[in-house]
Parts: sequence; C-alpha cells; structure tokens
Amino acid sequence: GEKTKQLLSELDEDVTISVLAEESSADATLNRLLERYEEESDHITVKYVDPAVNIGAAQTYSDATTNSVVVSSGNKETVIDYYDIYQSDYSSYYTTGSYSTSFDGEGQLTSAIANVTSDDTPILYSITGHGESSTGSSVESLMRKQNVTQSDLNLMTSNGIPDDCDCLLINAPTSDYSAEEADTVINYL
Repeated sequence: GEKTKQLLSELDEDVTISVLAEESSADATLNRLLERYEEESDHITVKYVDPAVNIGAAQTYSDATTNSVVVSSGNKETVIDYYDIYQSDYSSYYTTGSYSTSFDGEGQLTSAIANVTSDDTPILYSITGHGESSTGSSVESLMRKQNVTQSDLNLMTSNGIPDDCDCLLINAPTSDYSAEEADTVINYL
C-alpha cells in the first residue's frame, strides 16, 4: 500500500525482520510479503530463525507461535504473533458453522516498523475506579497496532493526570466522580 511504501522510502535506519521458523517451512504468503518489503527498502533485512535449532530464540520467544515475526531496530523490538497476522472471526461459527480468516500482514508489519523506528509512543490513560467498561480485545489490538501504550489510571490513588498523557479515556463509568476527581479531569482538559 501507499502508506507502507512511503514509510519504507523514508527509512533511515536498519530494520531486521526475523521470522521464527525454518525458511523452508515458513508461511508462503508471509514470505512473499516480506520479499516485497526487502525490495522496497535497502534498510530492511529479513532472516529466518528456527527456534528448534536456535536455543536462544526458543528461550527468548517461548510464548510466540511458529511463523511469528520479530521486528527490531537498534534496541527496540516488536513481536508480531502469527495469529495477529492471520485474524480469524468466529462470530458466526455457532449459527453457520463457518468462520472467516483475513490476512493482516502488511498492517502488522508496517505498524511494527513504525514502532521500532519512532521515538514517539503516544500514551493513553484509561480512568478506572468507577465501574468503567473494558475497552475490549479489538480496541486493545487496534491500540497496539497504532503503537499506542495503554495504562490504567485511578484518580483516587494517583497524584493527578501524568504529564505524559496524550489521551485520556473515560469509558462509560457507572458511578459518579468525586468533586476532586472531576476537578482533576477539568483541569487536565
């Protein structure tokens, strides 16, 4: 896509994309995509690391599934689990007996490259302590993909809203704020 091409053309630091699989058994669709990334930028290097052979990789990435991808640059790295690259939707499984799978390799890789090459990571604080609704896994996944760090914030136990807060989320509280808490939010705004 155009955004990916723009990001890759503007890269000025080296990025290594490591696939946690033996090259001969790696996912073919993912391999083709990674070849295109390498073609678009001299700063992209793709390598294959077989955790069955490389003990260090097996220990470091023990929670990652086969064909997961590690994107690294300098001292920053992002692990993209294989099941985030292929996303399955089971919402109609119980009614139709079928599910759908979509490929989000480009979205995940481009996001990870932007994350490891950027010094700016926005921070979203979610206010807690008033019976707020959970943001849910789809919103949390979207936040990770957009390289937003999400943290909880309880106004009763904190010393106000942190200076590094880029976004403050008030997600459907079920109880009222105290006057002090309300003033804290109003002063922040």
